[in-house]
Amino acid sequence: MKAKILFICVFLVLSIPTIASDSNTINTSNWLYHPAIKEIRAIYNEIEAKIKNKDLIEEKKEYEYSMPYVPTLKKIYYDTYKKVRKYSEEAGSDDSSLLFSYYYDSKQVLRFVYITGGAINGTKIEHRIYFNAKGNKIWEIQSLIQGPGYTFPKEWAENELIRDPWKRFNENVQ
Repeated sequence: MKAKILFICVFLVLSIPTIASDSNTINTSNWLYHPAIKEIRAIYNEIEAKIKNKDLIEEKKEYEYSMPYVPTLKKIYYDTYKKVRKYSEEAGSDDSSLLFSYYYDSKQVLRFVYITGGAINGTKIEHRIYFNAKGNKIWEIQSLIQGPGYTFPKEWAENELIRDPWKRFNENVQ
């Protein structure tokens, strides 16, 4: 009888789905120290150091304001092999503005997007999007730095991310 009860108890315990914490999952508690994020942060630091040391070539294009959120400034940073490591755009409207900075690894795969923005109501945000080595989004987070908030998206749509920085840099602004 005891063996039968033990068998049933073991069976029930094994049948219940476990809710174990997956150490590979990025979440609000571990994202700052997660190995995947630390790897991307190292890429970011490498690129920013190369820009500071003038180890990357910088080109920029400036435009007059024409329409809301059409870029007024584009900058591209690339190595001697023409591989883009950073691309940025500034854009805005009558009541808000955003600076988008895209970081690419040595294979020119998008790894990180850092967006800073502000609005006339005093709102300031920082938005971060992280990608793995295949370019798949692994984490996205927005921080309200100051103010009451604004209608900036909490998650950026895939079709708004710049995967081909040379193409975007060379597109005409309308």
